Amino acid sequence: MATNYLLKGVISILSVYSFLIICIISNQGFSNVQHFYTRSKKGDNGTGRRTVAFNMTRLVVGVNNSNFSTHTELSLSEKFSRHINQQALAKFKKKIVKYKRFDAKLCILLYDGNLHSDMFKNWYNKKTRPKDSPPLGTYDTCAIVGNSGVLKHSHCGKEIDEHDFVIRNNMAPTEGFENDVGTKTSLMSINGELVKKITNCFENATCRPTYLKKFKVLNDTILWFSRVFSPSSRQMQYYALSTFIRNHSIPFRIGFPTKPLSTTEFWNIKRVSSGLMMFSVAATFCRNITLYGFYPYSTSPSGRQLTYHYYDQFSFKNSHDMNSEYKTLTTLNKTGVIRVITDDCN
Repeated sequence: MATNYLLKGVISILSVYSFLIICIISNQGFSNVQHFYTRSKKGDNGTGRRTVAFNMTRLVVGVNNSNFSTHTELSLSEKFSRHINQQALAKFKKKIVKYKRFDAKLCILLYDGNLHSDMFKNWYNKKTRPKDSPPLGTYDTCAIVGNSGVLKHSHCGKEIDEHDFVIRNNMAPTEGFENDVGTKTSLMSINGELVKKITNCFENATCRPTYLKKFKVLNDTILWFSRVFSPSSRQMQYYALSTFIRNHSIPFRIGFPTKPLSTTEFWNIKRVSSGLMMFSVAATFCRNITLYGFYPYSTSPSGRQLTYHYYDQFSFKNSHDMNSEYKTLTTLNKTGVIRVITDDCN
Protein backbone atom coordinates (compact mmCIF):
# COMPACT_ATOMS: atom_id res chain seq x y z
CA MET A 1 0.00 0.00 0.00
CA ALA A 2 2.82 2.37 0.91
CA THR A 3 4.38 1.66 -2.45
CA ASN A 4 1.14 2.69 -4.20
CA TYR A 5 1.06 6.01 -2.34
CA LEU A 6 4.70 6.64 -3.20
CA LEU A 7 4.05 5.86 -6.87
CA LYS A 8 1.08 8.22 -6.99
CA GLY A 9 3.18 10.96 -5.42
CA VAL A 10 5.92 10.55 -8.00
CA ILE A 11 3.38 10.62 -10.81
CA SER A 12 1.86 13.81 -9.40
CA ILE A 13 5.23 15.53 -9.21
CA LEU A 14 6.09 14.46 -12.76
CA SER A 15 2.79 15.88 -14.01
CA VAL A 16 3.69 19.25 -12.50
CA TYR A 17 7.07 19.35 -14.20
CA SER A 18 5.51 18.16 -17.47
CA PHE A 19 3.18 21.12 -17.35
CA LEU A 20 6.13 23.39 -16.67
CA ILE A 21 7.96 22.10 -19.74
CA ILE A 22 4.84 22.54 -21.89
CA CYS A 23 4.53 26.12 -20.72
CA ILE A 24 8.14 26.81 -21.61
CA ILE A 25 7.80 25.32 -25.10
CA SER A 26 4.57 27.12 -25.87
CA ASN A 27 5.97 30.39 -24.50
CA GLN A 28 3.21 30.78 -21.96
CA GLY A 29 3.81 33.24 -19.12
CA PHE A 30 4.14 31.91 -15.60
CA SER A 31 3.35 34.98 -13.55
CA ASN A 32 -0.36 34.34 -13.08
CA VAL A 33 -0.50 30.62 -13.70
CA GLN A 34 -1.56 28.40 -10.88
CA HIS A 35 -1.95 24.68 -11.09
CA PHE A 36 -3.96 22.72 -8.59
CA TYR A 37 -3.96 19.06 -8.21
CA THR A 38 -5.33 16.72 -5.60
CA ARG A 39 -3.59 13.75 -4.22
CA SER A 40 -4.93 11.15 -1.88
CA LYS A 41 -3.44 10.95 1.52
CA LYS A 42 -4.70 8.85 4.37
CA GLY A 43 -5.84 11.11 7.17
CA ASP A 44 -6.28 10.33 10.84
CA ASN A 45 -9.51 8.57 10.07
CA GLY A 46 -8.06 6.83 7.02
CA THR A 47 -10.39 8.57 4.52
CA GLY A 48 -9.22 12.17 4.44
CA ARG A 49 -8.18 13.98 1.18
CA ARG A 50 -6.00 17.03 0.96
CA THR A 51 -5.81 19.56 -1.87
CA VAL A 52 -2.44 21.08 -2.48
CA ALA A 53 -2.00 24.20 -4.57
CA PHE A 54 1.25 24.92 -6.28
CA ASN A 55 2.02 28.39 -7.53
CA MET A 56 4.15 27.83 -10.59
CA THR A 57 6.00 31.09 -10.10
CA ARG A 58 7.55 29.63 -6.97
CA LEU A 59 8.86 26.65 -8.86
CA VAL A 60 10.52 28.76 -11.54
CA VAL A 61 13.07 31.18 -10.21
CA GLY A 62 14.18 34.09 -12.39
CA VAL A 63 12.26 33.05 -15.52
CA ASN A 64 12.17 35.81 -18.13
CA ASN A 65 9.49 35.35 -20.77
CA SER A 66 11.67 37.04 -23.38
CA ASN A 67 14.09 34.13 -23.15
CA PHE A 68 11.40 31.92 -24.64
CA SER A 69 10.22 34.23 -27.41
CA THR A 70 9.15 32.47 -30.57
CA HIS A 71 11.80 32.70 -33.34
CA THR A 72 10.54 34.48 -36.43
CA GLU A 73 12.41 34.15 -39.71
CA LEU A 74 13.74 37.41 -41.08
CA SER A 75 12.56 38.55 -44.47
CA LEU A 76 15.13 39.03 -47.22
CA SER A 77 14.90 42.81 -46.93
CA GLU A 78 15.54 42.57 -43.18
CA LYS A 79 18.59 40.39 -43.77
CA PHE A 80 19.99 42.97 -46.16
CA SER A 81 19.18 45.90 -43.88
CA ARG A 82 20.97 44.21 -40.98
CA HIS A 83 24.02 43.22 -43.00
CA ILE A 84 24.65 45.89 -45.62
CA ASN A 85 26.73 48.91 -44.64
CA GLN A 86 25.31 51.69 -46.78
CA GLN A 87 28.43 53.84 -46.56
CA ALA A 88 30.71 50.99 -47.62
CA LEU A 89 28.28 49.99 -50.38
CA ALA A 90 28.12 53.53 -51.77
CA LYS A 91 31.93 53.75 -51.82
CA PHE A 92 32.21 50.45 -53.70
CA LYS A 93 29.48 51.41 -56.20
CA LYS A 94 31.24 54.68 -56.92
CA LYS A 95 34.48 52.82 -57.60
CA ILE A 96 32.94 50.23 -59.90
CA VAL A 97 30.90 52.82 -61.84
CA LYS A 98 34.03 54.95 -62.32
CA TYR A 99 35.80 51.93 -63.83
CA LYS A 100 33.07 51.86 -66.57
CA ARG A 101 34.09 48.54 -68.12
CA PHE A 102 31.52 46.59 -66.11
CA ASP A 103 28.54 48.73 -67.15
CA ALA A 104 25.65 46.35 -67.88
CA LYS A 105 24.40 48.68 -70.62
CA LEU A 106 27.32 47.50 -72.77
CA CYS A 107 28.19 44.20 -71.09
CA ILE A 108 24.72 42.68 -71.44
CA LEU A 109 23.32 43.77 -74.79
CA LEU A 110 19.94 42.10 -75.24
CA TYR A 111 19.48 41.00 -78.84
CA ASP A 112 15.90 40.43 -79.91
CA GLY A 113 16.40 40.90 -83.64
CA ASN A 114 16.73 38.46 -86.51
CA LEU A 115 19.68 36.10 -86.21
CA HIS A 116 22.48 36.26 -88.77
CA SER A 117 26.06 35.07 -88.91
CA ASP A 118 27.52 38.56 -88.36
CA MET A 119 25.22 39.50 -85.49
CA PHE A 120 28.03 39.53 -82.91
CA LYS A 121 30.60 41.12 -85.19
CA ASN A 122 28.29 43.99 -86.13
CA TRP A 123 27.88 45.02 -82.51
CA TYR A 124 31.53 44.69 -81.62
CA ASN A 125 33.16 47.61 -79.81
CA LYS A 126 30.01 49.68 -79.54
CA LYS A 127 30.47 52.76 -77.35
CA THR A 128 26.78 53.13 -76.57
CA ARG A 129 23.94 50.65 -76.39
CA PRO A 130 22.24 50.23 -79.79
CA LYS A 131 18.73 51.61 -79.97
CA ASP A 132 17.27 48.25 -80.91
CA SER A 133 18.73 46.62 -77.79
CA PRO A 134 16.18 46.87 -74.93
CA PRO A 135 17.60 47.94 -71.54
CA LEU A 136 18.18 45.30 -68.91
CA GLY A 137 16.74 47.32 -66.05
CA THR A 138 17.79 47.65 -62.41
CA TYR A 139 16.90 45.40 -59.48
CA ASP A 140 16.77 45.80 -55.73
CA THR A 141 17.90 42.29 -54.79
CA CYS A 142 20.05 39.92 -56.85
CA ALA A 143 21.34 36.44 -56.10
CA ILE A 144 24.42 35.10 -57.88
CA VAL A 145 24.57 31.33 -57.55
CA GLY A 146 27.93 29.63 -57.91
CA ASN A 147 28.36 25.92 -58.41
CA SER A 148 30.43 24.94 -55.37
CA GLY A 149 29.68 21.69 -53.56
CA VAL A 150 29.05 23.73 -50.40
CA LEU A 151 25.53 24.33 -51.73
CA LYS A 152 24.64 20.67 -51.31
CA HIS A 153 22.36 20.28 -48.25
CA SER A 154 22.41 24.07 -47.74
CA HIS A 155 18.59 24.52 -47.84
CA CYS A 156 19.16 27.88 -49.58
CA GLY A 157 16.67 27.34 -52.41
CA LYS A 158 13.78 29.28 -50.87
CA GLU A 159 15.94 32.28 -50.01
CA ILE A 160 17.58 32.33 -53.45
CA ASP A 161 14.19 32.39 -55.19
CA GLU A 162 13.09 35.36 -53.07
CA HIS A 163 15.55 37.65 -54.87
CA ASP A 164 14.24 39.85 -57.68
CA PHE A 165 16.93 38.67 -60.12
CA VAL A 166 18.78 35.33 -59.98
CA ILE A 167 22.01 34.69 -61.92
CA ARG A 168 23.49 31.24 -62.55
CA ASN A 169 26.54 30.01 -64.44
CA ASN A 170 27.28 27.46 -67.17
CA MET A 171 23.98 25.61 -67.30
CA ALA A 172 24.19 24.44 -63.68
CA PRO A 173 21.06 22.32 -63.08
CA THR A 174 18.29 23.17 -60.65
CA GLU A 175 16.08 20.15 -61.28
CA GLY A 176 16.59 17.70 -58.42
CA PHE A 177 18.40 20.35 -56.34
CA GLU A 178 15.53 22.77 -55.77
CA ASN A 179 15.74 22.70 -51.98
CA ASP A 180 19.38 23.79 -52.07
CA VAL A 181 19.63 26.08 -55.11
CA GLY A 182 16.05 27.11 -55.94
CA THR A 183 14.39 27.15 -59.34
CA LYS A 184 14.38 30.78 -60.46
CA THR A 185 16.83 31.80 -63.20
CA SER A 186 16.77 35.31 -64.61
CA LEU A 187 20.12 35.14 -66.38
CA MET A 188 22.32 32.17 -67.27
CA SER A 189 25.94 33.03 -67.98
CA ILE A 190 27.67 30.63 -70.37
CA ASN A 191 31.35 30.65 -71.30
CA GLY A 192 33.06 29.82 -74.59
CA GLU A 193 34.23 26.35 -73.60
CA LEU A 194 30.71 25.21 -72.80
CA VAL A 195 29.33 26.75 -76.01
CA LYS A 196 31.90 24.73 -77.94
CA LYS A 197 30.93 21.56 -76.10
CA ILE A 198 27.22 22.09 -76.75
CA THR A 199 27.56 22.91 -80.44
CA ASN A 200 29.83 19.91 -80.99
CA CYS A 201 27.09 17.61 -79.73
CA PHE A 202 24.31 18.94 -81.97
CA GLU A 203 24.71 15.99 -84.34
CA ASN A 204 25.00 13.50 -81.50
CA ALA A 205 21.76 11.64 -80.85
CA THR A 206 22.79 11.01 -77.24
CA CYS A 207 23.78 14.43 -75.89
CA ARG A 208 21.58 16.65 -78.08
CA PRO A 209 18.33 15.75 -76.22
CA THR A 210 20.11 16.28 -72.91
CA TYR A 211 20.95 19.90 -73.67
CA LEU A 212 17.59 20.50 -75.27
CA LYS A 213 15.94 19.41 -72.02
CA LYS A 214 18.26 21.67 -69.99
CA PHE A 215 17.42 24.66 -72.15
CA LYS A 216 13.66 24.11 -71.99
CA VAL A 217 13.73 24.13 -68.18
CA LEU A 218 14.95 27.74 -68.31
CA ASN A 219 11.85 29.71 -69.22
CA ASP A 220 12.10 33.44 -69.94
CA THR A 221 15.80 33.49 -69.16
CA ILE A 222 18.57 35.67 -70.57
CA LEU A 223 21.35 33.50 -72.01
CA TRP A 224 24.44 35.66 -71.62
CA PHE A 225 27.50 34.83 -73.74
CA SER A 226 30.13 36.21 -71.39
CA ARG A 227 33.15 35.97 -73.73
CA VAL A 228 31.77 36.13 -77.23
CA PHE A 229 34.44 38.26 -78.88
CA SER A 230 37.27 35.83 -79.29
CA PRO A 231 38.29 34.23 -82.66
CA SER A 232 35.73 34.28 -85.47
CA SER A 233 35.33 30.49 -85.28
CA ARG A 234 34.06 30.93 -81.72
CA GLN A 235 31.60 33.57 -82.90
CA MET A 236 30.17 31.06 -85.35
CA GLN A 237 29.64 28.62 -82.48
CA TYR A 238 27.69 31.28 -80.59
CA TYR A 239 25.63 31.91 -83.69
CA ALA A 240 24.97 28.16 -84.10
CA LEU A 241 23.78 27.89 -80.50
CA SER A 242 21.57 30.96 -80.87
CA THR A 243 20.02 29.45 -83.98
CA PHE A 244 19.45 26.14 -82.21
CA ILE A 245 17.63 27.95 -79.40
CA ARG A 246 15.50 30.01 -81.78
CA ASN A 247 14.62 27.03 -84.02
CA HIS A 248 13.35 25.04 -81.02
CA SER A 249 11.21 27.93 -79.75
CA ILE A 250 13.05 27.99 -76.43
CA PRO A 251 11.99 31.19 -74.59
CA PHE A 252 15.53 32.56 -74.21
CA ARG A 253 16.67 36.11 -74.70
CA ILE A 254 20.22 36.39 -76.01
CA GLY A 255 22.69 38.78 -74.42
CA PHE A 256 26.39 39.48 -74.96
CA PRO A 257 29.04 42.16 -74.32
CA THR A 258 30.31 44.61 -76.92
CA LYS A 259 33.93 43.82 -76.07
CA PRO A 260 35.94 41.40 -73.93
CA LEU A 261 35.51 42.09 -70.24
CA SER A 262 38.67 43.38 -68.57
CA THR A 263 38.75 42.40 -64.92
CA THR A 264 42.44 41.98 -63.99
CA GLU A 265 43.13 45.67 -63.53
CA PHE A 266 40.15 46.23 -61.24
CA TRP A 267 40.48 43.12 -59.05
CA ASN A 268 44.23 42.57 -59.41
CA ILE A 269 43.51 38.88 -60.01
CA LYS A 270 44.63 37.05 -63.13
CA ARG A 271 42.15 34.89 -65.06
CA VAL A 272 39.10 35.51 -62.91
CA SER A 273 36.28 32.98 -62.78
CA SER A 274 32.93 33.39 -64.51
CA GLY A 275 31.39 33.99 -61.09
CA LEU A 276 33.54 36.98 -60.23
CA MET A 277 33.06 38.34 -63.74
CA MET A 278 29.30 38.09 -63.36
CA PHE A 279 29.40 39.76 -59.95
CA SER A 280 31.43 42.64 -61.45
CA VAL A 281 28.69 43.32 -64.01
CA ALA A 282 25.81 42.68 -61.61
CA ALA A 283 27.16 45.34 -59.26
CA THR A 284 26.20 47.95 -61.86
CA PHE A 285 22.50 47.01 -62.03
CA CYS A 286 21.81 45.35 -58.65
CA ARG A 287 21.39 47.33 -55.46
CA ASN A 288 21.76 44.44 -52.99
CA ILE A 289 23.66 41.28 -53.90
CA THR A 290 23.94 37.87 -52.24
CA LEU A 291 26.47 35.27 -53.40
CA TYR A 292 25.80 31.57 -52.88
CA GLY A 293 28.09 28.66 -53.73
CA PHE A 294 31.26 30.76 -53.94
CA TYR A 295 33.45 28.54 -51.81
CA PRO A 296 36.73 27.18 -53.26
CA TYR A 297 37.72 24.53 -50.74
CA SER A 298 37.18 20.80 -50.43
CA THR A 299 36.17 21.00 -46.77
CA SER A 300 33.24 23.11 -45.54
CA PRO A 301 33.53 25.46 -42.53
CA SER A 302 31.88 22.72 -40.46
CA GLY A 303 34.37 20.09 -41.64
CA ARG A 304 32.16 18.39 -44.23
CA GLN A 305 33.92 16.98 -47.31
CA LEU A 306 32.75 18.67 -50.51
CA THR A 307 32.65 17.77 -54.16
CA TYR A 308 33.78 20.32 -56.73
CA HIS A 309 30.18 21.00 -57.87
CA TYR A 310 26.96 20.56 -55.95
CA TYR A 311 25.50 18.54 -58.83
CA ASP A 312 28.26 15.96 -59.44
CA GLN A 313 30.80 13.77 -57.67
CA PHE A 314 33.94 15.17 -59.25
CA SER A 315 36.90 15.62 -56.95
CA PHE A 316 38.01 19.12 -56.11
CA LYS A 317 40.16 21.10 -58.52
CA ASN A 318 41.19 24.71 -59.05
CA SER A 319 41.68 26.25 -62.48
CA HIS A 320 41.48 29.87 -61.31
CA ASP A 321 43.02 31.88 -58.48
CA MET A 322 40.07 30.98 -56.30
CA ASN A 323 41.88 31.70 -53.03
CA SER A 324 42.38 35.34 -54.01
CA GLU A 325 38.81 35.60 -55.28
CA TYR A 326 37.38 34.13 -52.09
CA LYS A 327 39.49 36.46 -49.96
CA THR A 328 38.23 39.44 -51.97
CA LEU A 329 34.58 38.41 -51.66
CA THR A 330 34.80 37.67 -47.94
CA THR A 331 36.35 41.10 -47.39
CA LEU A 332 33.39 42.68 -49.20
CA ASN A 333 31.10 40.57 -47.05
CA LYS A 334 32.76 41.68 -43.81
CA THR A 335 32.58 45.34 -44.77
CA GLY A 336 28.88 45.04 -45.60
CA VAL A 337 29.08 45.58 -49.36
CA ILE A 338 27.54 42.20 -50.23
CA ARG A 339 26.27 39.07 -48.50
CA VAL A 340 28.30 35.88 -49.01
CA ILE A 341 26.54 32.73 -47.80
CA THR A 342 28.72 29.68 -47.19
CA ASP A 343 26.66 27.81 -44.63
CA ASP A 344 23.20 26.35 -44.10
CA CYS A 345 20.49 28.92 -44.85
CA ASN A 346 18.32 27.42 -42.10
